[in-house]
Amino acid sequence: MTARDDIAAHFTSGALADELLDAYRAEILREEMRNLRRIERENTPEGALGTRTGLLKAALILDERAELIEEKATAAAATATPHVFIENPRVRALHEAMLANPGEWRVGTARHVLLAAGFTGLGRNSASHFLKALVSLGLATAHGPGDARYYTLSTKGGPA
Repeated sequence: MTARDDIAAHFTSGALADELLDAYRAEILREEMRNLRRIERENTPEGALGTRTGLLKAALILDERAELIEEKATAAAATATPHVFIENPRVRALHEAMLANPGEWRVGTARHVLLAAGFTGLGRNSASHFLKALVSLGLATAHGPGDARYYTLSTKGGPA
């Protein structure tokens, strides 16, 4: 299991795990940059100009890479759907399935997915209720008339 998988297991959104890992990677790079600068200052003899220059160049490269990771994370955060905790495990499982398979979701599809996930006692009314719960959370959007209704992931992400 990778570090991302380990972190993602604790969150409903893999994107949140990626953001945390990017922040961690940037912090590691910055720490290594500080270590190289300290070594250059404290442990490099005065006459070792080539060594000093190499250490400073390496520190700058690490700093630039950390900056790129932070810029990427900032750009991703600007367009990311905010994380919303979903208390009901059935609604949460349905949302995760919709994230994994974006597109049009109908009540029957939602019911079959939840039954396949191991939830029992699900009729069409329950599945419809769970889809409506996602709409009320701002995570899904309902389309079409009542007899041909379908749901898609919301592009707004989160309650209005």
